Amino acid sequence: MVEVWLPFGDTELPVMIPEPTTLREIVPPPVDDEREEPVEQKLDDLASEVGERTLNLVFDYESNRSQRDLCLDFLSRGALKAVEIDQPESRAVSEGDAESGFTFHIDRFPLEPSTVLAGVCQPSSVLGWSGYPAAIIRFLPLGSNLEVFSWIVRQETTFGERGQTLSAFNEALSAYDPLSVSFVLSPDGKVADFRFGFGSEPWADSVATYERLWTTEEPLEGLVLASSGGRPWDDSFLGSLKGLFNLVASGVERIIYVAEARGGLEVDLTKFWKAVSERRPLDIHTASAIKLMGILKGRRPMLVSAIPEFIAKKTGLRSRADVDKAVASVRRSERTTITLVPKASGTLFRG
Repeated sequence: MVEVWLPFGDTELPVMIPEPTTLREIVPPPVDDEREEPVEQKLDDLASEVGERTLNLVFDYESNRSQRDLCLDFLSRGALKAVEIDQPESRAVSEGDAESGFTFHIDRFPLEPSTVLAGVCQPSSVLGWSGYPAAIIRFLPLGSNLEVFSWIVRQETTFGERGQTLSAFNEALSAYDPLSVSFVLSPDGKVADFRFGFGSEPWADSVATYERLWTTEEPLEGLVLASSGGRPWDDSFLGSLKGLFNLVASGVERIIYVAEARGGLEVDLTKFWKAVSERRPLDIHTASAIKLMGILKGRRPMLVSAIPEFIAKKTGLRSRADVDKAVASVRRSERTTITLVPKASGTLFRG
């Protein structure tokens, strides 16, 4: 037996690998720190730009609580006062329907000078990319949200590529060019890069930085034993499944996926059942579940998680309480090669 460890919430999970097995590991490439301006300098530059104002941050709709707290803690290291707001006073208006698509504009602009659109730049199973453009969703009233998400789940989404939805969001925001900040997290769960400016340029720069930090050309071979990545990616259940979507979308057939998902289910259980049964998303989380179920196509990945088995089963997954037993349950002929992916929620597979 060979012992390996995978991120699992705030800790690591030991896994015993039966021998003989060819063991591979795919991790993001090492970072060349000399190529980047120190993030502390950028933080000082933003403090000089905004002066004594308290920044009211409207975060993108997909970043989780752990990620947003990480970004707020990062800003507090500088001479900045920043708070998060969920419902800005301005409102977005959507025009169209789930069949033909939507266009957007924001009513009652300009935003207050202290309002800043913030985003954690990262690949998305729902939008292709998340971050600054997805902040517009927080401006939409609930009724519009339901129709817009019904439209979004119909779009063909490629993890880590820009699609029709992001184009519509960016077009709406380009008319106003609000102050925006964009964060890129490193594989070790820290703020690796930080951009600010007006409009979508900081986000576009962040996408390029993210691709450099997280892209690998290593092939995914054999049985893939993967983790969502631990905190801050492994937060709540549906959000932690982003890495699983990434692997399935990359063509992997046999997967054992570990995610503690200590935050539980993001939405009311009854509403979740209704949303996934009717394929009508309530929000970004139920949209991600519906997108995942749509690409599984008969595949039943094994999930090792703290989430109750009946919830995992509803999402189309086989729940396992013990990762060693999950590995042992795979036929020997199907685990002669095992590929470890410790950061599946963030890694871009381009091999």
